[in-house]
Amino acid sequence: MELLEELHKRTDIRKIDHIRPGWYRKTVYSGKDDCFEEYGYVLTNSSLSIYNFGKFLFRTKKEHAKTWLKVINSLDRFELAYLYSEDKLCYQWNQYHTMFRDIARKIKEGKSFMDLEQLLKDKNYIPSLLRDDHMMDVFHRPDRPAYQKPWNKGNASATFIVMREYGKWKVFLQLPFCRIPILSVYTSEKKAVEEIRQLLISKEPEMESFSEVVQLIEKYKTDPTIQEKDLTGLRKLLENKEQQRPWFAHQSRFTIDWIIEELFQRMRRRTS
Repeated sequence: MELLEELHKRTDIRKIDHIRPGWYRKTVYSGKDDCFEEYGYVLTNSSLSIYNFGKFLFRTKKEHAKTWLKVINSLDRFELAYLYSEDKLCYQWNQYHTMFRDIARKIKEGKSFMDLEQLLKDKNYIPSLLRDDHMMDVFHRPDRPAYQKPWNKGNASATFIVMREYGKWKVFLQLPFCRIPILSVYTSEKKAVEEIRQLLISKEPEMESFSEVVQLIEKYKTDPTIQEKDLTGLRKLLENKEQQRPWFAHQSRFTIDWIIEELFQRMRRRTS
């Protein structure tokens, strides 16, 4: 804030006279389609006010500026603590301004950054995220909509597909060579996605292991130096993994035998 105050003192007011409040915050004259700067900073006497896309975020005085600076430098952890939903597997960004109001209230009450840090998740915590929007799948058609629902947790990832057919929504899981139907049949896209969430919550270790197997197979698919004899080593590797960390669908459509056979046929087609 000292730097901002010094900059303000050195600035010729005539050079910034063209700036209007409506550029950085909503006013009574703002229209619903008006555009605002992503962030606006207003220094008034000893207070600094911050706006985000026209909405007030927080205000700080000198005595609290250092605490706020630490909060901003750790903002991803605060977003994780305040906005991430372990039930919905997503960030609830509509609570963004509410988060800042709560932090501001605690700081005003005299809470230090160390006090605030007690509310945060462990630094090593990795959120599980399911993207739920209308990302069109390659098989999408107006009369048969199909949408991809990507999931990731750190380096683990998977792609689910929900497709409406004959008035019902089906769920598929993308494998390295094809996609397989999973779960059941649902009356709405919303219900299908909710079941995907419950699957990810209840079988998270299996899904993480599934992702590891998929990534391993992708390497075998794309490496031209891999030969048929190398599949024996892959089988043993998968058998050990299956015993230690079984993956999702390892006993149905994503078995070791199926994986080896698909890679074998792929190599045969490549060399024929």
